[in-house]
Amino acid sequence: DGAGPHRLEDSFGPVQVSDSAGEVSVENSNGSVDVSNIRGPASVRDRFGNVTVTNVSGGVKVINGNGSVRVTGAGGLSSITNSFGTVEASGIRGDLFINNSNGKIDAREITGAAELNTTFGSIGFAGVGKGVTIRAGNSAITGSKTGGPITLQTSFGRVSLSEIRGGVRVVANNGVVILAGVGGEARVKTSFGLFDATDI
Repeated sequence: DGAGPHRLEDSFGPVQVSDSAGEVSVENSNGSVDVSNIRGPASVRDRFGNVTVTNVSGGVKVINGNGSVRVTGAGGLSSITNSFGTVEASGIRGDLFINNSNGKIDAREITGAAELNTTFGSIGFAGVGKGVTIRAGNSAITGSKTGGPITLQTSFGRVSLSEIRGGVRVVANNGVVILAGVGGEARVKTSFGLFDATDI
């Protein structure tokens, strides 16, 4: 607890930071990290541990591996890099960038644009204020309620998009593509899969 910048380093144990007025930076390994109620930006670097970030007034940056990441409530541009774990982000007041591998992504209630990339994990998104860009492999994608266009590329996974205010560009190999309620031009390229469109 306290005011001013906080920098913490640890290994082989959990780290918890809460109720801080100022920038928070945490570097850990082989242990979980929990950051909450920060009046400023926050950055976390960890591996072999789960990372949870909640209620940060500034932007958030997380770099993790072999653990899950959950960011709930951030007040600016936020970026998350992870591998071999689930990434969840919600309540982001700004743009969101997620790069994951061997893990799923779930992004909800993002006021800005979202870039979501993963392999060998599903991607779900809803309530994105601007556009969404996705690059995925061996991934199913489900998304709805965006305020901008969607551009995505995936393979070996079902694509289901609905209530999209802008246009849609989809490249999907070996997967079904289902579109409903797209407010702009729809361009779809698929192979070895069904394409179904309604209310386009």
